[in-house]
Amino acid sequence: LARVRGSAQFAALAVGVAVIDSHCHLAGDKFTDDLEAVVARARAAGLERVLTILEAGDPVEAGQAARLEQLWPDCRVAVGVH
Repeated sequence: LARVRGSAQFAALAVGVAVIDSHCHLAGDKFTDDLEAVVARARAAGLERVLTILEAGDPVEAGQAARLEQLWPDCRVAVGVH
């Protein structure tokens, strides 16, 4: 997100359209400790919505997705099976 933050924000302002991340992994354990800050930075960068991909059958990611939904009601979740 830090790499594209400026360009995403610019695109949203310049074009006047919603910026949506259609494939992210915010429910992963990498974001457990700072999910609130990650969401705040994403929204400040101009992201309006995200589609978070979960690993099928992972109860930890399911719990993190529920937490994400509380922080960002416009997030959506999909389950991936590989």
